[in-house]
Amino acid sequence: MHANARLTPQGRLILVERIAAGRPAAHVAAEMGVSRTTAYRWWRRYQLEGGAGLYDRSSRPRSCPHRTPPQVETRIIELRHSRKLGPARIGLILEMPASTVHRVLVRHGLNRLSWMDRPSGRVIRRYEKDRPGELVHVDIKKLGRIPDGGGWRALGRGQGRRNSRHYRRYDGSGTRRSTLGYSYLHAAVDDHSRLAYVEALNDEKAVTATAFTQRAVAWFATHGITVEAVMTDNGPCYTSHLYRDTLTANGIGHARIPPRRPQLNGKVERFNRTLTDEWAYVQIYHSETERISALAEWIHIYNHHRNHTAIGGPPITRATNQAGQHRHEGDQEGKQEEIEPCLHEGQDPFHERVGRSEAQGCQRGDAQMECVTQWLRRDSPEDQRVSDKGQGHQADRSVQGEDAVAPLARLPWTRQDRERQPDCDEDDPRQPTFARPGAV
Repeated sequence: MHANARLTPQGRLILVERIAAGRPAAHVAAEMGVSRTTAYRWWRRYQLEGGAGLYDRSSRPRSCPHRTPPQVETRIIELRHSRKLGPARIGLILEMPASTVHRVLVRHGLNRLSWMDRPSGRVIRRYEKDRPGELVHVDIKKLGRIPDGGGWRALGRGQGRRNSRHYRRYDGSGTRRSTLGYSYLHAAVDDHSRLAYVEALNDEKAVTATAFTQRAVAWFATHGITVEAVMTDNGPCYTSHLYRDTLTANGIGHARIPPRRPQLNGKVERFNRTLTDEWAYVQIYHSETERISALAEWIHIYNHHRNHTAIGGPPITRATNQAGQHRHEGDQEGKQEEIEPCLHEGQDPFHERVGRSEAQGCQRGDAQMECVTQWLRRDSPEDQRVSDKGQGHQADRSVQGEDAVAPLARLPWTRQDRERQPDCDEDDPRQPTFARPGAV
């Protein structure tokens, strides 16, 4: 419908109603400011099609004799899927103009290679949930630990090998193997807001993954997000009965992606790449403790300050219940200072290791950029380096701090297990409010 149209669908309805009431079409046309021919045209359409006939029809012709034959279109689609060729090269193969090939690709939604999965050739269907907590992506990223003094990536193979030789031990077969091990980064990313929760732990067992999911659910709850479903891959820790029963007991759905299809869990996979590019390998770390201690700061910047290209701002801006956004009548005036949007201490487990001076310089407005600048320009503190060899990789890699919730050793899901293991202290504020599997 053009900008100067006299009749909208509502105006056409008024026109036909007046004609249906028995008034002459010529008189109604004069009142509506249109010609008699126009009035009769909409009256005939209304008689044949009803209310649907009052809307504009497509200007596309009913038949197009010069359209590319279906067999040729099928051949174009096959070349696009199998060889990922562009219109120019497909046109040379099929001896037809590149512009015609491009129109066919646009018609089938294949005109951009970035929309396709390169290995399979399928069109990527991007999705996003409507509200926070509707789906949370969970995954594990394994990173090799850094020996004290630095690893090979920063110092080269020779010096890196000399720094890691203190961690080499002989196994039962007489082979000398490294005991440095890996750091397992457990990550949970909300599908709608992209809000992320990360812990660096010592393994990827079912008990560890289940306890991490408990703490992630409790952390999202502090931001006003109720987790409704969790999506994972088919790792042994996620296919275990313990993980399944724990989610079921708390009313949380569990979706597992098909084998060899990590694209379906792509939000946390892309987060893992951002995590390694902007935190793990962004600078030279001289020990594993130094790198882990920088994780809490980076997570805070990712959630509160780093603009996400897919949502047009930091992930915290999509949280439905941001700190300080809603206030009840019974709240005291003094509590307003305790719920600033950019808190570092006490309210958020990730902010345990950030100094009070940095927290005061990261409140709002222009001061938020100062927090990012301090992160980008900061030097590696000498007091964070570990002098005792081996100390940097034997402690728990959780970024929660000393006062955070400790991982549950084992979660009972049968009556016998609950009788053998006492319940958590209900008065302990550090314990997550997470129901046990099998609990009534």
